Amino acid sequence: MKEEHIESKNLKRLQNLQKIKEKHIEFKNPPVIESWIEFYIDLTEESIPWNEDAAKDLIKKYFPDFKSMDFFGLAQVTIDPKTRNISPTNLSFERVKAFTETKDKCIQAARNMLVFNHIKKDNWPDFKERRDQAFDALEKYLTFRQINKLRSVALHYRDIVQIPREGKDTIRLEDYFTISPKVPEEKFRIAEYL
Repeated sequence: MKEEHIESKNLKRLQNLQKIKEKHIEFKNPPVIESWIEFYIDLTEESIPWNEDAAKDLIKKYFPDFKSMDFFGLAQVTIDPKTRNISPTNLSFERVKAFTETKDKCIQAARNMLVFNHIKKDNWPDFKERRDQAFDALEKYLTFRQINKLRSVALHYRDIVQIPREGKDTIRLEDYFTISPKVPEEKFRIAEYL
């Protein structure tokens, strides 16, 4: 009975992922230099502890093309106001970041998050291919961590937009973007808009 329940949950998760995969927008010539999809995980059913050894195992077992690994931690510190001495009070492992040999893809895995980055090199895959690779990575992460609840997904991208300054004293962002922040004209008056 328990195996049927797990099988049913896995099938439902795959169906939900497929629905998300079917929706996407394409642009003709995007100025994107990096894109990444962040998956946030619901940890109510966490069964495998998250530590540096688990992170190494995840990358080695499921992402063998991602050779270069860096490990990041979090530290809480105490500062003595009289002596100004800083002492760490709590150190903990936070995430692993691994790159392919060509540095065009990056996996970042944390206890409750997976990030799949694409960095533009010579060959830039279309969004559908990048999205599918990210969802495949998510499936591997969820399998490894024995978790099947996805809390949220976020798509990010970073672009480079070149704006000519030829003889111009000021640049109006609205001349280049259809949606842009309202930047105050006077210097240092940003606080009024917060």
